[in-house]
Amino acid sequence: MLTNTQVDQSTVGLMTNGNDVLFVKLTYQPEKRYSLSRTFSLYTLPKELQMVLQILKRIGQAVSKELGRFKYRFFSILRGSSSHESTSF
Repeated sequence: MLTNTQVDQSTVGLMTNGNDVLFVKLTYQPEKRYSLSRTFSLYTLPKELQMVLQILKRIGQAVSKELGRFKYRFFSILRGSSSHESTSF
């Protein structure tokens, strides 16, 4: 989490001991600050597992959205540079 180079965005992590899950969020503005979720007990309460899966799904959607943006920018750059490059060897 500390090696994230995009300090304008928060970093999210997950810690588990196999039975319990804790989410960690690191924000950088105005200074580095960790936030901790409550502990989710996966085996004690069935609702806890459902809540953790919903959180992971939302994190996955956010990551997918960000990867889509990256992919779009990456291919836009490739398309833009390919028109300026010489194709002869």
